[in-house]
Amino acid sequence: MSPSDRPIGPVLVFGAGGHARSVAAAATGRGAVVKAVCGDSERPWDVQIIAEDERAIQAARAEQLGCLLGIGARQARMSVLGQITRAGLAPMILLAASATLGRDVVLGPGTVVLEHAHVGPGAVLGAGCIVNTAAVVEHDVRCGDGVHVAVHATLTGGVHCGAGVEVGAGAVVLPGVRLGDGAVVGAGAVVTADVPAGTTVAGVPAAAR
Repeated sequence: MSPSDRPIGPVLVFGAGGHARSVAAAATGRGAVVKAVCGDSERPWDVQIIAEDERAIQAARAEQLGCLLGIGARQARMSVLGQITRAGLAPMILLAASATLGRDVVLGPGTVVLEHAHVGPGAVLGAGCIVNTAAVVEHDVRCGDGVHVAVHATLTGGVHCGAGVEVGAGAVVLPGVRLGDGAVVGAGAVVTADVPAGTTVAGVPAAAR
């Protein structure tokens, strides 16, 4: 059964900021009922807000709520993913109603694919990844844990992203390029060559900054 076929019941969204709102909207679009969110928010929600991660995990267990990751910041997202997993709960995979998956795609636990995004055939994404609104992850891409492909960014065929890679809005990574662990690609960049681990690149063509 693919993520698009799985029924979604009541959920708790970890995170309460803007990204959490996008995740909550995508979940609602799949028929889920958001029962609560966990985190600090400057804007009101129309559901319960739980301030502490541990209390949220307890609530999720007691009320049998699905756990969705709605945290944009990578370190915080992966920390909460670890807490959920250690508590014996299974972080949900979310595929928005307007997103599309090719054949033989593998999505790790806690990964979200948001509205109008596409993940091509044979792509493999690790745990806690974000494929943001209208982003494209093409065929045979490999992404480690915690990768974030931002709004309208494109990973073309065969790209390899190490753990914790961040690809900025509107950036394009050309076929077969490898991005090392923790690499950051600036918004609008065009990446034509491999990027070493921990390196930030920007521009057209992208260069280290």
